[in-house]
Amino acid sequence: KELAEAYQQLAEQEYARREFLTTIAHELRTPLMAANGFMQIARTGMLQGEGLKSALETVSRNLQEISALVNDILFLQEMDLILPEFQAVDLGAVVTAAVEPVRGRADQAGTPLSLNIAPGLPAVRADEKSLTRAISAVLDNAIKFSPEGGEVKIEVGRKGGRLFVKIDDHGVGIEPKLMERIFERFFHTDEIRGYLFRGIGLGLSIARQVIEAHKGEITVSSQLGSGTSVVISLPGA
Repeated sequence: KELAEAYQQLAEQEYARREFLTTIAHELRTPLMAANGFMQIARTGMLQGEGLKSALETVSRNLQEISALVNDILFLQEMDLILPEFQAVDLGAVVTAAVEPVRGRADQAGTPLSLNIAPGLPAVRADEKSLTRAISAVLDNAIKFSPEGGEVKIEVGRKGGRLFVKIDDHGVGIEPKLMERIFERFFHTDEIRGYLFRGIGLGLSIARQVIEAHKGEITVSSQLGSGTSVVISLPGA
């Protein structure tokens, strides 16, 4: 029985590896082909003025997508090899640092962000860089999986002796049968309620790994078609 279970685990790992490589190849190929195509057109001199500007913006956007994908993979590897540096930090400032860079993109997507930070919060012991990255990953998901728009609410507060960050969206939600797998590395779903989504499924995996390194907890509740709520709970400094 133990041998059969070991073989089953190996088979699942090999399947996950193949799926990962296939997904990575697809996620890299799509923006690379788009960037290369527009660059080739630009080189011909056929585009001028606004047309050329639009083409270069498309190239830039696709290169940024590639860079973000590679950075996510390297970040997970880095987390496995390098211990984070903990110090007392202002959780409100960390969340603000994660929110502000994506506010413009969220507005364009029809998912404006509202941020409410309770006054007088104590500091938390944290690695500022990785904690910002974790919150950014959750925010990216909230925006990405809200194709019909709707406000994304971010709340920072204190409950008991712990501090929390709560992110609520009004997106497509998560199917109940998938809830137990959402934190798995590279687990993703391409289609929800008729909407197609790209990605390799690293966002929540990054968030959980970072939060657990901070001796915190991350919980997700969701209702298909109504939205998702993610709560990050951290001990005070």
